[in-house]
Amino acid sequence: MRHVSAESLDPSDTAILMLNNSGSILAFLQKNKVDTIWLSQLQSEIDTWMGVLVKEETEEMLTR
Repeated sequence: MRHVSAESLDPSDTAILMLNNSGSILAFLQKNKVDTIWLSQLQSEIDTWMGVLVKEETEEMLTR
C-alpha cells in the first residue's frame, strides 16, 4: 500500500511515513481492544515497511 502523500519521498522516507501511519492505527486499535483481522494485517504491513527501511538504510550506509 503506497499513498499519494508518499509519492515524492525516497524509499526510506516513505517507509518511515508508512511505519508511523500503520503504527498509530495499530496502537489505537490495540488500546481500544479492537480484535479484528486488521491487527494482523497492520502488523504484517509494519514488518514489510521495516524491512524496506532496513534495506534502504543499509544500502545507503554501504555506499558511503
